[in-house]
Amino acid sequence: MTKQLPATPAPTGEEVEAAWHLYASQMMRGLKYGSGMTYAELAEAMGRKNLGTETAHQLKAKMGRGKFSFVFFLRVMNALDLPFIHIADLPQPPKRLEHNSRRLLVTFKK
Repeated sequence: MTKQLPATPAPTGEEVEAAWHLYASQMMRGLKYGSGMTYAELAEAMGRKNLGTETAHQLKAKMGRGKFSFVFFLRVMNALDLPFIHIADLPQPPKRLEHNSRRLLVTFKK
């Protein structure tokens, strides 16, 4: 007789949302890093192109949280001079993410 392990509960909607916020944060910061711009230079470029008046600190905080609108994403991409992004070329989110000192196991479908 084999002993069955208890089923792992599916992640809650909040846990999945938190994992995607973390992924969005990592993706946005990676794109900024790849451009070679600092947060201060990004803030300056956004101001120069009339794309917003965020400070370097505000940009860093917003990107770090991973909670931003798609409009903000488009404004940043414009300031980074990234006219297009191939979503398929972006790194896929990791299957194991940490959030709020808890380990989450989230599987993303392709």
